[in-house]
Amino acid sequence: MKVFTIITQSLFIAYLLFLLALVSIPLSVLAQTNTSLATATLVDNFPYVETNVNTTNGGSNLGMQGGCVAACCSTLVYKVITPSPGTLRVEMDPFVPLAGSILLYEPNVPNPTTNADVTHSPAPGNFCGFRDTLQFYNVLTGEYYIYIFNHNSQTGQGTINTLTFTFTPDPNVSALNPVICDTTAYISPAGNVLTTSGNYVDTLTGATVNGSDSLIYINLTIGHTVYPQDSIQDETLNSTDTLRHTATTNLISTATFTQADDDWIEVNGAVPSMAGTNRSIFTWMRKSTQVSGSSQTLLALNTSSGGNVSLFQVRTNEELGIYDGSNAHSSGQVVTDGLWHHVGYTYDETTDSTLVYVDGVIVDRFRNSQTVSATNQLSIGQEFDSGNSRGNFYDGEMTEVSIWNEVLTEAEVALLMESAITPSHPKYANLQAYYPMNLTCDGSIDSVYDHSGHNRTGFASASDIQNADSLVQLEGFDASSHFDIEWSQSPSQEWNFSATTVSTSNPLNLTTFSEGTYNMKLSRDFFSITDSWNLTVNVLPIELSSFEGYIVEQGVKLLWETASEQNNAAFTIERGQSDAGHINWESIGTVEGAGTTTEAQQYDFLDTNPLSGESFYRLKQTDFNGSFTYSDRIQVFTEQAFKKIGEFYPNPTETGLVQIIYPNPTSQDLRISVKVFDLEGKLHHEQIQHLSQGERTLSLDLSELKTGMYLVKLTDRSQTNHRKLIIR
Repeated sequence: MKVFTIITQSLFIAYLLFLLALVSIPLSVLAQTNTSLATATLVDNFPYVETNVNTTNGGSNLGMQGGCVAACCSTLVYKVITPSPGTLRVEMDPFVPLAGSILLYEPNVPNPTTNADVTHSPAPGNFCGFRDTLQFYNVLTGEYYIYIFNHNSQTGQGTINTLTFTFTPDPNVSALNPVICDTTAYISPAGNVLTTSGNYVDTLTGATVNGSDSLIYINLTIGHTVYPQDSIQDETLNSTDTLRHTATTNLISTATFTQADDDWIEVNGAVPSMAGTNRSIFTWMRKSTQVSGSSQTLLALNTSSGGNVSLFQVRTNEELGIYDGSNAHSSGQVVTDGLWHHVGYTYDETTDSTLVYVDGVIVDRFRNSQTVSATNQLSIGQEFDSGNSRGNFYDGEMTEVSIWNEVLTEAEVALLMESAITPSHPKYANLQAYYPMNLTCDGSIDSVYDHSGHNRTGFASASDIQNADSLVQLEGFDASSHFDIEWSQSPSQEWNFSATTVSTSNPLNLTTFSEGTYNMKLSRDFFSITDSWNLTVNVLPIELSSFEGYIVEQGVKLLWETASEQNNAAFTIERGQSDAGHINWESIGTVEGAGTTTEAQQYDFLDTNPLSGESFYRLKQTDFNGSFTYSDRIQVFTEQAFKKIGEFYPNPTETGLVQIIYPNPTSQDLRISVKVFDLEGKLHHEQIQHLSQGERTLSLDLSELKTGMYLVKLTDRSQTNHRKLIIR
């Protein structure tokens, strides 16, 4: 009994000591953690209530801007996000006079971490005097920081209390947070054109139910970058010319892979299209860092468990290479020189033959099976090891990744180096996946979109792999097909909303135009490329109705007609041929003009010694005062056909089915009369044939005629030819 009493007393004493120890625990042990900007408590739902708030061991008081004494107190910090314009109210209860206050600060930078990153907001009620309530009117949509203290460290006054955050939206105020990336300007609800990111206020007069004004606070973000270029120069054209230009750009989007971040792209959706068949895989790549430790993977085909099928890589000797599942092959071509290289390989399933390309040249070839199965994995920027652990990450840039289920020829590979892939590529039907790294405004920045039409979207391991902020130049490459085209005419050399669209086709081809400033705009989500130039128009002293050239037996006959003339002294006929894109003109004759007249005039000229092949003709019109202008040029294909015009083949014919050589070099259809006579002059066959522009032969069915010799008469609007035909 005595022992029990002693034990009981000992336990009671220990319990009392425990309680005393608990009471004496320093307040710092129970202190809250939101003592700085970096650790601020987030408040984004209202009302927000927090109990047992004790600021005794808070953080720095920021000097308590607004009149507080620096040594008065320590603070807790709350990050408040308001959903719209309105009134923010913060209360503490209970409140001890001369012991507490609430202040509001606005951030100077995103995600502030130091006191210098925020600024005290000078507004009624937001002062440092002791008070239990902060009521802040006209806050905008956004982020605010609230500093609170409920103890005065100088006087020792204070109490633990409850904080309540409430927010009341302004009924006559609304907020918009538009983020646009598909254009360079935003039209606000009030009709204002906004072209830069920032905060704006729209006033809608009398828009509320009671007829008062309504305010709209706009926090605008424009994520669209414009690249001006100066490729089209100012020009002067005659009123009868054609305004022709082709929009091109070598600016491309890229994917940047950082080895230290383990960046890569999964494109398994493209694998089934390559299963058990031929394939070609190509990409543009640029790498300036050397490879150390182990090879870096451009594109890898692995089995479902991480085994190797085909690893297209940059090897430790800085050369492009392939590991075919059994052997490593180096191409002998270093690709870590910081330059863009077009690289890839083709694989023939039947022969197991692999051809490796660098910049359009075959640099390696070998044979070994690399058959793909539908369950394989395809990665860009890394490869799987056994057990599907990832490794051999690439450090560099890539773009224009294309995957085909056929072996491309050297000529077809060369086309990939010239321009973005379009349906005009001869193997377009075999294109299974195409990743030019073009992002879209309404898509995920982690999605790598397939532009082959098969929707085999890839998935990037990080949101910063594809670049939405800038484009990169790829010399000699035309990426214009990745953009929408707009040609316009505007009052000034600035792309603006007053411009009038004149065409959305590429190339531009206008026969009707006027003087002014013209603009070219290539645009897609996130980016635009613009060009502007001035056009001056010469009004010809003659109104040229037509200008055509025909092949006749004597050479090339030129015909032209004017609707009116003013002080027209003469026409000089000039002829030329193209030499590396430049036409060398020579004068071959002169025809006197009609002076001044409002009546139609017809002219002709015969070139009896035409040039062989493709040639051009133009008219140089000269006034009596010596000034002159040029007409549009016309094109004539001679190829010595003028010596054979109207000839038949086969001749003799046993079937009566013949072809007639009859080139049509004009810019319109040519009507030809065909009549067939026997040697006594009796008409046996008559018909009208039409030749379209550029056509060179007529087809004639004379199978109803008996065997014998016939005379064929061919007549068009400028000539008549007679030829003999024998039917056996």
